[in-house]
Formats: sequence, C-alpha cells, structure tokens
Amino acid sequence: MSGFIVFQPSNLRRANLVNSRSRILIELSLVQKPRLFPLKSSQSERENTMTGQGPKRIQSLQRAISVIELLARNGEASLAELRAGTGLSNSTLLRILSTLQDHNWVRRLLAEGRYELPFSFGNILVRGNRGLPLTEVASPHLIELQKQVGWPSDIAVPLPNGKMEILETTRIKGPLAPNRTAYGVRPSMVRSALGRAYLANCAPEVQRLHLAFIGKNGEKQDRTWVTNDTISEVIEQTRRQGHGVREIDYWAEPVDFGPDVNAIAVPVADNQGNAIASINLIWIRDVVRLQDMVSKTLPALTNAAKQIGKAYAEIVKDDQ
Repeated sequence: MSGFIVFQPSNLRRANLVNSRSRILIELSLVQKPRLFPLKSSQSERENTMTGQGPKRIQSLQRAISVIELLARNGEASLAELRAGTGLSNSTLLRILSTLQDHNWVRRLLAEGRYELPFSFGNILVRGNRGLPLTEVASPHLIELQKQVGWPSDIAVPLPNGKMEILETTRIKGPLAPNRTAYGVRPSMVRSALGRAYLANCAPEVQRLHLAFIGKNGEKQDRTWVTNDTISEVIEQTRRQGHGVREIDYWAEPVDFGPDVNAIAVPVADNQGNAIASINLIWIRDVVRLQDMVSKTLPALTNAAKQIGKAYAEIVKDDQ
C-alpha cells in the first residue's frame, strides 16, 4: 500500500540482526573473490597458504576482522562487550573502531554508545544484515540540529499497533537525558508530538488503518481520542500549523518523571510527500514557552526533517 511503511520494533530488529549477521561469512562467499593462488605458483607455496604458513599475516587487520565478525554475530555491542569478545584492550579497540567508522564500516549509536555494522557497510552484506538506513542518515542531522537550537531531539517511526518507536536520539547529557535510554520507547500516536506529526501527514489510507486499530485495540486513553473523534481536530490543526505538539501531562512508557517537558515534531516525508517518520524537539516546559520555541526553532527542525527525507530517499534508491 502506498506510503505504508512499518518498521520493526527494536527488540525484534536486534534479534533479526543477530540471526542474519551471523551469516556474514556465508554472504561474503557470494562476492566475487580474487584467485586464492597466483597463476604461477609452486605446490609448496599453495600448501603453505592452505596451512596458514607462507606470507606473514597482518595482525592489525586480523584484529579489525575479529571486531567485524563479533558485530556480525551480535548485531550490536558495547565497548565492554567487544573487549570481552575479542580480548583486545580498550585503547586498541577504540583505534580500530575509529578507523572503521572513518570508512563507514562501523556506526556508533548516539546515546547508547554501542556499535553496529551500518546500512552503508556495502553490498558484501544482504539488505537484511545491515542497520536501519533511516537512523544512519538521520544521525548527523540530529546532531547538527541540536547544535543549532540547543535542545535534543528524537526520530521515531510508526509501528502497526498505533504507536511510534524512537530509533535514535540526541538526549545524551543534561536534565533531558532519560534515566533509561530513549531507544525503544513507544510514544502514543495520538498524544505525542511525534505521533501527531506522523499521523497528520501520512497517506490517507494509512491514517485510516492506524486510527481504526487504535479505536479498537489501542490503550484506553488513546481509544477515547478516536471514538470521540477528538483526534480529527488535532490532525487538522497539526496539518494546518505544520507541526505536532505533545499533549500536556502525557508521558510515554516507561514513565520517567523528570522535569516537565514539552515537544514539537514535524514529519519526515518520502518522495510522494507522505510521512514515513517524524522528528521532534524536546525542552523543559518552564524554561521556554511553546510559542517562543516554535518561532525560534521550527524552521531548523523542518529543514532537518527535509534533509533526512532526502538522504533517506537517496540511500534507498541506491540500494534497489
């Protein structure tokens, strides 16, 4: 169905990554390789190569390969997990990881600090073995957005159960850094700024599917918004003003009662202009008024969303 893109929940996504990435060596065998031996080589040279003798091995390359293989098996890993799995020191691992990051062979998650093989790892892996491309292309834009406006943001995608799921966040430091990571938090599609921005701008048939599900199977508070048709007015207002606003006193599970916050969000759209995700800005309610935040930051937020949508379209196009 046009525009109906549903992303996997984080735990399922990670399980799939573990299962699929464990086949990395099999997938590598599908790539055309150079000859194992020179055309003119003696029998002794071939035997030396087969038995591990012959030319000296490059130890630093072996170490890097061990890191890649561990990430291929596990899907994601922290520095401590990499140290335990490879036996390498932190300093050695950090040098290897920095080098691999420079060449887009490894990606570091912004808030958690964990490492994974990115979507742009290349065609040596099948599509299902790589990280979600949306999070990869969004990360630099989220970082730049925070530099511009001084407040953190999340990017979230729709799930088929009337929820959104946060895939990446810049809530790393300060009072808005959650006690538990924001990864995997699933905000309401009708009460969160992220959900409202998406719902108001997704394809009409997709919107109907989401609302029908929420009205029948959603949480009690969410069902009320749909059955009373209150959400229709919110959708229209969101579309008219160009951004979604978080419902007052709404907290996504798991609840983290830190400082009272507010949020605005805008859609990330595909080439047809239909929302496939949304990004927000979060701030402490008592520090900045909603009207001031909108007037000062909405242009930067909207531009970040457009850049993410454009970059996502390019990377998906190149992968087809």
